[in-house]
Amino acid sequence: MRPQQLIPGLNPTLFYALFSAVAIGFLVFLYRRVPRGDNWQKAGITLILSGAFGNLIDRMRFDKVTDFIDVGIPGYAWRWPTFNVADSCVCIGVAMLVFAARLPHGNSAATAEPSDAPERIPPTP
Repeated sequence: MRPQQLIPGLNPTLFYALFSAVAIGFLVFLYRRVPRGDNWQKAGITLILSGAFGNLIDRMRFDKVTDFIDVGIPGYAWRWPTFNVADSCVCIGVAMLVFAARLPHGNSAATAEPSDAPERIPPTP
């Protein structure tokens, strides 16, 4: 659906700028709520934010997002959809958030303490 169909007379660039501003504000809010030490979530949100900013800059400068990475093997009918660096940042950031949600306590598995660890006994004087 095109922005003109939602709100007739609205400039598409303005629509996408407003939408991006709301999304960026929400992501900044989420970033501030991430617990200290949860680097996977912070990195994922940072990548999504950078992708949103990159696409917004393209939209403001050129009135469209420029996709320039075209992956495929010449001579075959199937090709990967054309994308840009900002799109890659958003996809990788989302994947990092999904991965972080599966880690114990949202941190890396290396820092998580196993539940069957023996109790630590203080040294006797």
